[in-house]
Amino acid sequence: MVHWLAGPAMRRALAKRGQRYEQALTLRLTPQALVYDLADLTMTANWPCVTDLYRTSKYWVFLVQSSAMVLPRRFFASTEAERAFIAEAMSRMSDAARARSPDAVGVVGG
Repeated sequence: MVHWLAGPAMRRALAKRGQRYEQALTLRLTPQALVYDLADLTMTANWPCVTDLYRTSKYWVFLVQSSAMVLPRRFFASTEAERAFIAEAMSRMSDAARARSPDAVGVVGG
């Protein structure tokens, strides 16, 4: 409901500013950090800053201190590709962060 109401308003607000509603998104896992590229914005979170990873019906959400990095689940070509990505991310997260991420643990099977 909120998306239905906010979606058109958000599209208009972005259009007024010369920005598109749909923008290119890349989420990269490096040995040192989680890197989130959204159009002209790049956010980098060193792995110790990643506190949680949880799943909603449409997204994976990495909590990074008080911010969120949101990855649409539709980006994955298959369930196996999604599982492999989440397993790789989990392998880089701290033990405490993994313990706070039961959705991800369930997908990985650990």
